[in-house]
Amino acid sequence: MIGAGGLTVLYIVVVRMLSAGSEHVSWYLLAAIGTYAMSLAPVTWVLIAEIFPNKIRSAATSFAVLCLWAAYFVLVFTFPMLFDKLKDGTFYIYARCV
Repeated sequence: MIGAGGLTVLYIVVVRMLSAGSEHVSWYLLAAIGTYAMSLAPVTWVLIAEIFPNKIRSAATSFAVLCLWAAYFVLVFTFPMLFDKLKDGTFYIYARCV
């Protein structure tokens, strides 16, 4: 919960800094990446590894990881289009999703 709250706050700070034209936005984006890496990212991988029963664990884990990487793909490749259209509002969407 702390990681999700931290990401939300950091994304809102990024929006405010982008709209103000600050040159230090990258530090807050790096802080957001670090917050995610220390909080939500490890939980995802542990949850995927432990949530399925032993009989179907290998197939189910493979499918879950495939879905996770597909979601990452969509996120990474739609960001430039969203940012072109919505500019700073893109990070509001991400803050809302967290």
